Amino acid sequence: SLSDTVAFSLKDQELMLEQDKLIQEITKEMDDLKFYLVAEKIYHYTWHTFADIILEESKEIMQLGTDEEKKSRLRFLLSTLEKILIILHPFMPFVTEEIWQSWKNDGTLLLVSQWPQSTPPHERTI
Repeated sequence: SLSDTVAFSLKDQELMLEQDKLIQEITKEMDDLKFYLVAEKIYHYTWHTFADIILEESKEIMQLGTDEEKKSRLRFLLSTLEKILIILHPFMPFVTEEIWQSWKNDGTLLLVSQWPQSTPPHERTI
Protein backbone atom coordinates (compact mmCIF):
# COMPACT_ATOMS: atom_id res chain seq x y z
CA SER A 1 0.00 0.00 0.00
CA LEU A 2 1.02 3.63 -0.41
CA SER A 3 1.54 4.12 3.32
CA ASP A 4 4.01 1.25 3.53
CA THR A 5 6.19 2.14 0.57
CA VAL A 6 6.47 5.92 0.33
CA ALA A 7 9.02 7.95 2.30
CA PHE A 8 8.06 11.39 3.53
CA SER A 9 9.74 14.50 2.13
CA LEU A 10 11.53 16.83 4.54
CA LYS A 11 8.63 19.33 4.35
CA ASP A 12 6.10 16.61 5.12
CA GLN A 13 8.26 15.41 8.01
CA GLU A 14 8.14 18.95 9.44
CA LEU A 15 4.35 19.02 9.06
CA MET A 16 4.12 15.66 10.83
CA LEU A 17 6.18 16.95 13.76
CA GLU A 18 3.81 19.93 14.10
CA GLN A 19 0.84 17.59 13.89
CA ASP A 20 2.35 15.27 16.52
CA LYS A 21 2.81 18.24 18.85
CA LEU A 22 -0.83 19.23 18.40
CA ILE A 23 -2.02 15.68 19.09
CA GLN A 24 0.12 15.50 22.24
CA GLU A 25 -1.35 18.81 23.45
CA ILE A 26 -4.96 17.89 22.81
CA THR A 27 -4.52 14.41 24.26
CA LYS A 28 -3.35 15.93 27.53
CA GLU A 29 -6.18 18.48 27.46
CA MET A 30 -8.73 15.71 26.78
CA ASP A 31 -7.37 13.86 29.81
CA ASP A 32 -7.73 17.09 31.82
CA LEU A 33 -11.34 17.47 30.56
CA LYS A 34 -10.54 20.76 28.80
CA PHE A 35 -12.79 19.98 25.85
CA TYR A 36 -13.29 23.64 24.95
CA LEU A 37 -9.53 24.01 24.31
CA VAL A 38 -9.39 20.80 22.31
CA ALA A 39 -12.34 21.80 20.13
CA GLU A 40 -10.78 25.21 19.45
CA LYS A 41 -7.39 23.72 18.54
CA ILE A 42 -8.90 21.08 16.25
CA TYR A 43 -11.01 23.73 14.55
CA HIS A 44 -7.99 26.00 14.05
CA TYR A 45 -5.78 23.19 12.73
CA THR A 46 -8.43 21.82 10.37
CA TRP A 47 -9.58 25.10 8.86
CA HIS A 48 -6.62 27.43 9.14
CA THR A 49 -3.58 25.17 9.00
CA PHE A 50 -4.80 22.17 6.99
CA ALA A 51 -7.34 23.75 4.63
CA ASP A 52 -5.88 27.24 4.19
CA ILE A 53 -2.18 26.41 4.14
CA ILE A 54 -1.43 22.72 3.64
CA LEU A 55 -4.09 21.96 1.01
CA GLU A 56 -3.26 25.12 -0.92
CA GLU A 57 0.45 24.23 -0.85
CA SER A 58 -0.43 20.69 -1.92
CA LYS A 59 -2.00 21.92 -5.15
CA GLU A 60 1.36 23.26 -6.30
CA ILE A 61 3.18 20.10 -5.20
CA MET A 62 0.71 17.93 -7.11
CA GLN A 63 1.20 20.02 -10.26
CA LEU A 64 4.92 20.79 -10.17
CA GLY A 65 6.53 18.43 -7.66
CA THR A 66 8.61 15.35 -8.34
CA ASP A 67 6.97 11.94 -8.20
CA GLU A 68 8.48 11.40 -4.74
CA GLU A 69 7.13 14.75 -3.48
CA LYS A 70 3.67 13.97 -4.86
CA LYS A 71 3.58 10.51 -3.27
CA SER A 72 4.86 11.89 0.03
CA ARG A 73 2.23 14.63 0.09
CA LEU A 74 -0.56 12.21 -0.82
CA ARG A 75 0.52 9.89 1.99
CA PHE A 76 0.64 12.86 4.39
CA LEU A 77 -2.81 14.12 3.32
CA LEU A 78 -4.43 10.69 3.72
CA SER A 79 -2.79 10.21 7.11
CA THR A 80 -3.92 13.68 8.18
CA LEU A 81 -7.51 13.08 7.08
CA GLU A 82 -7.59 9.91 9.15
CA LYS A 83 -6.20 11.70 12.21
CA ILE A 84 -8.61 14.62 11.83
CA LEU A 85 -11.57 12.26 11.68
CA ILE A 86 -10.39 10.40 14.77
CA ILE A 87 -9.75 13.50 16.88
CA LEU A 88 -13.00 15.12 15.76
CA HIS A 89 -15.05 12.01 16.53
CA PRO A 90 -15.74 12.82 20.22
CA PHE A 91 -17.18 16.17 19.11
CA MET A 92 -18.98 15.16 15.90
CA PRO A 93 -19.58 11.40 16.11
CA PHE A 94 -22.30 11.01 13.52
CA VAL A 95 -20.66 13.13 10.84
CA THR A 96 -17.18 11.68 11.30
CA GLU A 97 -18.47 8.09 11.38
CA GLU A 98 -20.38 8.66 8.15
CA ILE A 99 -17.32 10.10 6.42
CA TRP A 100 -15.17 7.25 7.78
CA GLN A 101 -17.60 4.59 6.52
CA SER A 102 -17.76 6.17 3.06
CA TRP A 103 -13.99 6.60 2.86
CA LYS A 104 -12.74 3.32 4.35
CA ASN A 105 -15.57 1.19 2.97
CA ASP A 106 -14.20 -1.86 4.78
CA GLY A 107 -16.65 -2.26 7.64
CA THR A 108 -14.31 -0.81 10.29
CA LEU A 109 -15.82 1.59 12.78
CA LEU A 110 -14.27 4.93 13.62
CA LEU A 111 -15.73 4.51 17.09
CA VAL A 112 -13.17 1.79 17.91
CA SER A 113 -10.20 3.32 16.11
CA GLN A 114 -7.09 4.00 18.17
CA TRP A 115 -6.39 7.60 19.16
CA PRO A 116 -3.49 8.92 17.05
CA GLN A 117 -0.03 8.52 18.49
CA SER A 118 3.16 10.33 17.54
CA THR A 119 4.54 9.14 14.24
CA PRO A 120 7.66 7.02 14.87
CA PRO A 121 10.79 8.71 13.50
CA HIS A 122 11.62 5.73 11.27
CA GLU A 123 8.31 6.26 9.44
CA ARG A 124 8.99 9.97 8.92
CA THR A 125 12.52 9.79 7.59
CA ILE A 126 13.59 9.26 4.02
